[in-house]
Order: sequence, then structure tokens, then C-alpha cells
Amino acid sequence: MKTKFLLFLISLFAFSAINSQTFTPTEIELTGLHFSLIEWADFNADGNMDLIISGVNNSNSEELFLYQNNGDNTISEVMIPAPALYYGDIAWGNFDNDKDIDFIMMGLTTDGNEFSMLYENTDGNSFQENSLSLPMRSVGSCSFVDFNNDGFLDIFLSGNTGQTNSVHLFKNNGDKTFTQIQTPFVGLSRSSVKWSDFDNDGDFDIFISGEQDDNQGYIANLYTNNGDGTFKLDENSFTKFCNGNAGWGDYNNDGYDDLIITGQSDNETFICELYKNNGNGTFSIQTTDFTGLAYSTIDWGDFDNDGDLDILQTGCNLA
Repeated sequence: MKTKFLLFLISLFAFSAINSQTFTPTEIELTGLHFSLIEWADFNADGNMDLIISGVNNSNSEELFLYQNNGDNTISEVMIPAPALYYGDIAWGNFDNDKDIDFIMMGLTTDGNEFSMLYENTDGNSFQENSLSLPMRSVGSCSFVDFNNDGFLDIFLSGNTGQTNSVHLFKNNGDKTFTQIQTPFVGLSRSSVKWSDFDNDGDFDIFISGEQDDNQGYIANLYTNNGDGTFKLDENSFTKFCNGNAGWGDYNNDGYDDLIITGQSDNETFICELYKNNGNGTFSIQTTDFTGLAYSTIDWGDFDNDGDLDILQTGCNLA
């Protein structure tokens, strides 16, 4: 019998030679967490990036931390009225256009219940719950996006209710209230959601992947924004996957966002695939030596400042 091992990997891929860039660990100590949610933002507008992180510690207890960056290589913990969550997501965004940044979080609570909440930054240093009644979800994704170009950030939420999967898009009315709108999106959990104006027509389109209800399998769908508050399923085909992540980035500097995906495919293999945007509404899969990973995260950034995007990928490799 073949023995299978899960290996946790962190990979950095550069599209050109790495010019002796190195990384040095800091002396800042953070609590180790797994099944975690994590996101950077300058929540107090002091010019330094702060960090929110929530998950399960080594003692199998849930913890939530908001760390304020003091600007001198030290951090301070900030208390906020939010529960510790795991198996979820966190997103920052200034939904009320008041010059400070708010956040939305979703996931499982200590009691194992689904939870979703929008938190409003009240004075640059403290937060309170917003009156928006969000569906309680976990094992999904949340994000802010101005999908209708009205100058106000809208909210996307996907995940599991404990029984079924669902997807929701809430239009920001501009007065701290929201209206849910109808979409063609398929209900998903173990999902990844990424927005991009991939066709350069001035509005945000959406790539959604994840697992459907009732053993209907995985999907990887691209929806085009019609510019009138509606979306249409695009004809491009991508490998269907869940337990992973996707990222948009213009790796070849041609002015069009390309797509990279990583996760567990519908035939249970682990993948990492790069799709080149051809600039005419179509995509072409590229040949790479990227490691296929699941339970994974991937992101773009020009870490070596050479003018092109590199990739950071983490996750599990089935060996």
C-alpha cells in the first residue's frame, strides 16, 4: 500500500533571476494559529500596516488578535468587540467613505456556529458592529468591491450555513445600509473569490471557485460584469477546484490581468496553474514548473523590484 504524506510548503517563484534578495526574521513574536484568517491594513491611518489574525492555537483554543504597528519594529495588541473565528475569511475596506478602514469577518466561532459581521471603524482606533444583518456563514470567502462604480464598496459573501452552501452580493446604498441583489453565482463553500477588471472595460468581474452542494462537484467560473449591476457567466474554461486560492496579476506586463489558481482539483489532484489573458476575452494555460498544492494561498508581488510580478505560494503537497 502506498503511504501518502501531506507536506506543508512555502514557495517563492520569480519570473526572472532572483538578485540575491534575502529575508530576515524579526524579533516580533506572534501567537501561532492554524485554520486561520489573516489580513494587513493600516486601520488607524498612521502610515504603518497593522495586522488582524484569528484562528486555533496549539492548545486547540480559538484566538483573535489585532496588532497595531507602532512604527518602531514593535507591535501593540488592540482589543476589539469581535469573536475569535476559524475556517473563514477577513477583508478590510472603507465602506462608509469616512477616511478610516472597516472590516468584515466570517467563519466558525468557539461553539462551532457560523458567524458573519461587518465592523465599523468609529474613530480610527475602535470598532463597533454595523446594523447590516449578514447571513451566518463559514468555510467561505468575503470581500469588498465597488462592482457598480458608484464610489461605495459593496460586500460579497460565500460559504456554508451548516447545511447548504450559498453566495450573496450586497449593494452599498451609500447610507451605511445594504441591499442584497440577485446574481447567477452558484452557492459554494471551501471557496476562493477574486475580483478583477480582466477585460479592461472599467468594471470589476469575478472569478469564483469552490465546492457545490450535494456532491455536485467543484467549479471554477468567471463572471463578466455587464456594467448595469448584472453578471454573465463567461465561456472561458478553467480547472475546477476547491480548498485553494486564486490571484489576478499582469505577469507579462501587457496591460491585462492574468490568473493563477492553486488547490484541489475535481479529480483530487493538487494543482497550480497559470492562465495568460490573451487580451481578447480568452485565456491560455501556460506551461510552468509550479508545485501543485491544496489548502493553499497564493499572491502576486514584485518582491525584487525588477518591474515584473513574482509569486508567493503556500499550502500542502500530497507526496
